[in-house]
Amino acid sequence: MTIYGTITGDILAAAYFLFFQLSGILLVFTIYTKENPLIKLLVGSAAGSLMLTWLPILFSFFFDFTLFSHILAALAALPVYIAALRRRESVRAGFSQLPGSIKQHGLFIILLIFVTAIWCYLLHTHTLLPHDDGSLWAGQCTYGDMNMHLGFITSIATQHTFPPEYSIMPGMKLSYPFLSDSISSSLYLLGSSLRFAYIFPMVFAMIQVFGSVYLFARSLFGSLSKSMLTLLLFFLNGGLGFAYFMNWARDQRYAFSDIFTGFYLTPTNLVNENIRWVNIIADMLLPQRATLFGYAALFPTLWLLYHAAFGKEDRRKYFPLAGLFAASLPMIHTHSFLSAGIVSAVWLLLWLRNRVVPESRKVRVTGAAVLGAFLTIMCLLQYLNRSGRITAGG
Repeated sequence: MTIYGTITGDILAAAYFLFFQLSGILLVFTIYTKENPLIKLLVGSAAGSLMLTWLPILFSFFFDFTLFSHILAALAALPVYIAALRRRESVRAGFSQLPGSIKQHGLFIILLIFVTAIWCYLLHTHTLLPHDDGSLWAGQCTYGDMNMHLGFITSIATQHTFPPEYSIMPGMKLSYPFLSDSISSSLYLLGSSLRFAYIFPMVFAMIQVFGSVYLFARSLFGSLSKSMLTLLLFFLNGGLGFAYFMNWARDQRYAFSDIFTGFYLTPTNLVNENIRWVNIIADMLLPQRATLFGYAALFPTLWLLYHAAFGKEDRRKYFPLAGLFAASLPMIHTHSFLSAGIVSAVWLLLWLRNRVVPESRKVRVTGAAVLGAFLTIMCLLQYLNRSGRITAGG
C-alpha cells in the first residue's frame, strides 16, 4: 500500500463505508418506526459510522486488524438487512415520508448543504493537497495534528497488530483513543489512497455533528429560530479578535490580509494578544479527529437519552441505543464520554426530581439565575485567590 492508493481501492473503500452507513440507517428505521424520518436518517448515519468503527475492532481481538476481520464485520451487519427486509413495509413507509420531513426542515437542509460544501473545501485544502512539484501541503490548523493522525491511520492498517502499537515506539501499546483513526485505517486497508481514507469519513462525521446539534436544540427549545441561533453560536463561535486586524490606527500591528495569509494570526486564537477563544471548526473539528468523531456520537447520545428520559410518550426504547452510543465513546473521544457522563448524572437528578417532588413544592430556577450564581461564585473564588485566602492545596 502507498499513500496514493488506486481508483479501484477508493471505490471499494467507499462501497464498504456506505454499506455500513446503510446498515445503521436501516437499523434505526427498523427499530423506531414512528420517529421523524429525517431524525432517523441522521441518527442512523451516526449508528452506521459506529458500526464501521467497532465491528472490525471486535473481530480484530481474535484475528488482528486484517482484511479477514473486516469481512467478518460486514457479515455481522447482514442481520440488519434481514430484519429490514422482514419489516420492509414499515421501513418503506418511513423512507416515503422522508421528502415531507426534508421540506418541513427546509431551512436547516439549506444550511446543512452550505456548511457541508464549506467543510469539503476546507478538507480539500487542508489535507495532503498535492502540488505540481510532487510536494504535499496542509492547512495551518492541521499542520501539527494531521501528522499524528496519519501515522496512526497507516500504522494500524499496515502493522495488523491488535491492540495497535505506537509506530514511533514499537512494543508500546497505543493509548490514544485510536478509534477516531481506525475508521480511516479500514478504508486504507482496502486499498484507498491515504487522502481519501482521511477525508471521506470526516465528511459524514461533520454532517452527523451538525445535524445532531440541530436535532438536540430543536428537541430542547422546540423553536426553529432558537435552533438556528444555537447552530450559529455553536459553530461560528469566536470573539472580537478581528478588531486587531482592522485599520484603526497608524501603528497597527496586523493587517486584514493577515487573517487569510498570516501564520498563526487568527482573530480567534491570537496568542500575542492573549486571545485564545478558539473557533470550534478551525481549531477542533478540522484538526482534531477525536473531537469530530466524538461529537458525532455524543450529540446523538444526548438526543436519544433526552427523549428516553423526558419524552412526552413512553420512549424507554431509546435507552438501549443511547447506551450503545455512550459505550462506544471512551476509545473514540474520552472527553465526549466524560461529557455524556456529567450530563447523564444531572439529568438523572432532574428525572428523580420530576417524579419524587410534588409539583406544588418544586422550586423554579431560571437559566439567568443559574448563570448569575455561577458568575458570582467564580468572581468570589478569584477574589479569595488573589487576596491570598485560598492556599494552593485548598
